[in-house]
Amino acid sequence: MALGRDFELFTQAWVSHLSRVPERGMVALVYIFGVSDKVYDAETDTWIEETAEVYNGPARVQPLRSTRQSDVAGDDILNQMYLVSLPIATRDIDFNSAQTMHVLSSPLNPSLETYVFNVWETGDSSNPLERTLIVQVNQDVRRG
Repeated sequence: MALGRDFELFTQAWVSHLSRVPERGMVALVYIFGVSDKVYDAETDTWIEETAEVYNGPARVQPLRSTRQSDVAGDDILNQMYLVSLPIATRDIDFNSAQTMHVLSSPLNPSLETYVFNVWETGDSSNPLERTLIVQVNQDVRRG
């Protein structure tokens, strides 16, 4: 018997049963948000930027590769890609490359809390146990 049409291995029951396993490894707390266009406030002579929360909750954040140097005229930028695993319950959230992520808490690697991560890719498996995002961080930029 061939897998696929005659035999359903990756069912919702399978996902519901096994998704708790990767979630146990999601020890970081992340905040993913989108930023609206800046609006100028003439009264205060400032630019106002509003954020909209997309996700706030547990995640596993792990590097995908070592830091790479990107040559930009007059500046060398150190970029690193990370894989971010989120609970499968986030499958209906519309993540996109216009979003930013902050690691709010990472007990086993607090240095992650200092970076600004940009959502890079949102593609995922057809049979996921978790939601996967690829994010990029410029290691020269720190949260203040």
